[in-house]
This record gives sequence, C-alpha cells and structure tokens, in this order.
Amino acid sequence: MDEKNNASPQQAPRSISDPREVATLIMSRIGMVNAKKDELSVAIQGLCDATQQLSRAYSAQMVTIDRLVRRVKSLEAAAQAAAQDQQVN
Repeated sequence: MDEKNNASPQQAPRSISDPREVATLIMSRIGMVNAKKDELSVAIQGLCDATQQLSRAYSAQMVTIDRLVRRVKSLEAAAQAAAQDQQVN
C-alpha cells in the first residue's frame, strides 16, 4: 500500500518558516506532552492507592487467618485432652 494514501491530511508534514509558527507549534506540543504526563501521573497514583488498599486488606486477612489457625489448634488440643480424660475414667 502507498503510505501517502494512509496518511490523514492532519498528519501531513508541512514546512514552517515563520518563527512565531515554530514557537506556537513547539508550545502546543509541550502542552500535549504535559497533559499526557498529568494523565499518567493520575493513573499511577490510582494504581498506588489501589495497591496500598490491597496490601492492607491482605495483611488484615493474614492476621485473621493466623488467629483462626491458633484457635483451631487450641480447640483440637482441648478436644484431645478431653478425649484422653474420658479414656482414663
């Protein structure tokens, strides 16, 4: 395919000779780059916040699981002790 047919009229390069046009174009491009940087910063901050929330939730769940494991072990030990007491009697 011919590349000229694929290019849109807006993307066609043009020759700029007036310094004011160059300055305007450069400032426009800088503005677009800064806008994208701002968007990326917001997205990264959102990901960081979500990661922190997930880490806190995971930590809380691990603490709960640890407590439940200890509780189950103590109940099993108590049940074993009660079974041994009944066998002795």
